[in-house]
Amino acid sequence: MIIKPFYRYHLPVILFCAAIFIQSSFPSPSVDNIPVLSWDKAAHFIAYAILFLLFFYSLKNQNKSVKLKNYALEFSLLFTVLYGITDEIHQYFVPQRDGDFFDAIADTLGAFFVYIIMKIILSRKSNKLKRAVAGVLVSLSFLSGCASSPPPGTYDSEDEESYYGRKQILDVNLDIFVQDVESWFDMMPVVDPEKENYRFYVQIRVNKLESSYIEMERDNFNVSNFRIVFPEYTVKRKKVTIEIFKTSDRSIEIKVYHDLKVKYIDRTKPLPEKVEFHLDVDYQGELLKRVKTSEVKIKKVY
Repeated sequence: MIIKPFYRYHLPVILFCAAIFIQSSFPSPSVDNIPVLSWDKAAHFIAYAILFLLFFYSLKNQNKSVKLKNYALEFSLLFTVLYGITDEIHQYFVPQRDGDFFDAIADTLGAFFVYIIMKIILSRKSNKLKRAVAGVLVSLSFLSGCASSPPPGTYDSEDEESYYGRKQILDVNLDIFVQDVESWFDMMPVVDPEKENYRFYVQIRVNKLESSYIEMERDNFNVSNFRIVFPEYTVKRKKVTIEIFKTSDRSIEIKVYHDLKVKYIDRTKPLPEKVEFHLDVDYQGELLKRVKTSEVKIKKVY
C-alpha cells in the first residue's frame, strides 16, 4: 500500500503537537515536594527531543520551500523552541496550571541536544565534522543572510561551439562535487492550470585543498551554462535561481533551483520521468569545472 506523503511525513508532527496541546489543557496533577529537576523535566526533555525529530522529518521531506528543506535542522530547532514557549504561555491560562520557565528550558535543551547529535551524524556522513562543530555555534546567526545573488558576468554560451570551446582553469587544487540533486512535479491543485509545476534543486560543494591559490570568496564563484537534460530534449538558456554560500574559509556551497516564473517543460511532449543537470562552475568568469549530475527520477509530489 502506498502511503501519501502528507500522512507519512507531515501528519506525525501535527498529531504530536496536538497531543501536547491537549495534555497541557487539563489541570495539572499534584506534584508537591517534587524538586525542579524531576521526572517532569525529563518528560519535557524527551517529548521535545521527539518533536524536534518529527519537525526535521517533515521539513526534510517537503518540496514547497528549498530553504526549509536545506536548513531543516535549524528550522526544526527554531519551531520546536517556539512551540515549547507558546505551550507554556497556553498553560498560564489553564486552571490549576501555570507557565513554567524551567519547563521551557527543558524543552529547549531536549531539542538542542538532538540538534547537536543530528548535526554531527550528518556531518560525519559527508566528511565535514569540523565544520559541523563550528556550525552548532553559528547556525542560527548563519540563517540571517548568507545567500547571494549571482554576480555580474553570468552567461550562457550562445552556440555549441562556444560551449565546448571553453577552456578550463588547470591546477586549482579544488574538490568540486554534487552534494544533492532532486527533481519533482508539484501536483497540488492550482488556480492557473498553465502555471509551471516542474521543480528542481542542485547543490554543489567546492572544497579548497592544500596549496590552492583560489580565493574562497563567494563573489568569485558563479554558475553558467545550466542545462536540464531530459531523455527527449534539453532545456538551456533559461533563468534559474542561484545562491552561493561561504560555509568556511575553505568551502563554498552553490545551490541552483527553479524560478517559479519560468516554464521549463515542453508541454507538447510527454512528461519526462528522468532528468540530469549539466552546469559550469566558474571562478571570476573562467571555467573551473563542467559538472554533470547523475540521472535522477522525477518525483510527483501531491
